[in-house]
Amino acid sequence: MAPHQTHKIKITQRLSTRIVLAASVYSFLIALVVSGLQIYVAYQQAITDAKQQFQQIDSGYIANIVSGLWVVDNSRIEALVGGISHLPHVAHVELTDETHHSITRETSNVQNIIAEHQYPLIYREGDFIYDLGNLSVKLTDYQILHDLIDKSISIAITTFITILLGSVFVLFIFRQWISKPLETMARFAEGLDLNNLDKPLVLNRDQKNNRVDELDLVVNSINQMQATLQDGLEKRRLIELELVNHQEHLEDLVEERTAELIAKTRQLELQSDELETQNRELDAYAHSVAHDLKTPLTTIVGVSGLMQSSGINLTAEQTRESSAVINRTAKKMNAIIDALLLLASVRRTDSINPGIINLRELAEEACHRLERVALQHTAHIEIIGEWHNAIGYAQWIEEVWVNYISNAIKYGGTPPHIQIGCTSLANGMIKFWVRDFGAGIAVARRPELFVQFSRLDPRLADGHGLGLSIVKRIICRLDGDVGYEEADGDGGIFWFTLPAIK
Repeated sequence: MAPHQTHKIKITQRLSTRIVLAASVYSFLIALVVSGLQIYVAYQQAITDAKQQFQQIDSGYIANIVSGLWVVDNSRIEALVGGISHLPHVAHVELTDETHHSITRETSNVQNIIAEHQYPLIYREGDFIYDLGNLSVKLTDYQILHDLIDKSISIAITTFITILLGSVFVLFIFRQWISKPLETMARFAEGLDLNNLDKPLVLNRDQKNNRVDELDLVVNSINQMQATLQDGLEKRRLIELELVNHQEHLEDLVEERTAELIAKTRQLELQSDELETQNRELDAYAHSVAHDLKTPLTTIVGVSGLMQSSGINLTAEQTRESSAVINRTAKKMNAIIDALLLLASVRRTDSINPGIINLRELAEEACHRLERVALQHTAHIEIIGEWHNAIGYAQWIEEVWVNYISNAIKYGGTPPHIQIGCTSLANGMIKFWVRDFGAGIAVARRPELFVQFSRLDPRLADGHGLGLSIVKRIICRLDGDVGYEEADGDGGIFWFTLPAIK
């Protein structure tokens, strides 16, 4: 069976032209009927208005004409008759007196007499009545017809131009809104084949408010038909590729397993790094227990053994000094244990609820806690500048202040002068700092500042090396940062940042 052959059809007469021609003829007919009715009504109204001249003549001329006839004032009568003849629509005026003498005035347009009126000319004096003659007036529609003809021509020209412009506009709109979309649909249908079913039919029309018309329905139907064909072909293609995909499934499965093994290996590496970090911390804890706690324990055991020895008699002053050594050493051990517990709690606390905290109050509370140490070192501490609240955890931040301020007291010179303040940063963070006016920290030692069990200067202070590492761990848990910088002039600045209140 031979395939069906199609031939391209050429347009011999556009649909828009036929529709516009039909609409134009219909519009002309309707305009003709409506204009005829309007002209007829206007003619009748003009006739009615013309007949109003009779009332004007009766009220404005008859009395004067009667008076002129009574006194036989011929010039006056001539003038009045001439005035009536010059009134609009008046074609013929004839005055006949009692002697049958006539005065006639007639215009050149005496055809189509539409009305005639007789006025008896009667003079009254007391009870006497005198018949002085008769006045005849005839009206013509010549001027009315002339005006209506001019008006009809104007209406015809206006109507013709209006219908012509409207037809041209309708033709343009029809071609833009209907003919062109139909041609686009025709070209789309001509170029439609199984290789381009993924390209939908789109009409480039400027439509507002997402209004849908009949053309959109046709386009949607064509696209749905195209999508249905595409879905059918896609299902067939999937069925054909299913066997091929089944063969490739084993390779994909191997790649998937390999990826899982790689991911698990990376996870084990991360866990190994975490375990290594924890082991280092455990080693550090063991070092602290073995070294930092062993020394004060040895001191306590030795002094207490000396006090308990029966072979040695201690004086009261020696006993007080020994007790003071034991008390001081025990406090040092307690501080080391508290620091270790705080460091462990910061590492192990999985969830905290940071909130808005008053950093100035926490700094003042830290100064109050260090009041005795400050008095021992005759330290001068001042809180300066404008302060801002931030997001943090009050219990931990107070420990940060205690650590920074205590270090400033120990290393801030003799006597120590310390300033505490804060500065707003452009990145949405607030920088809190403690400045001392001491000798500062050498550049070579600065990388060791926030490392566990690293002392700033063991010769000047007897710290255990956990304070700054705790500070760093706390601030990092609160999404902040820590650091040290040289101050202008003498001394240095230890600082930390916290998120500002949004």
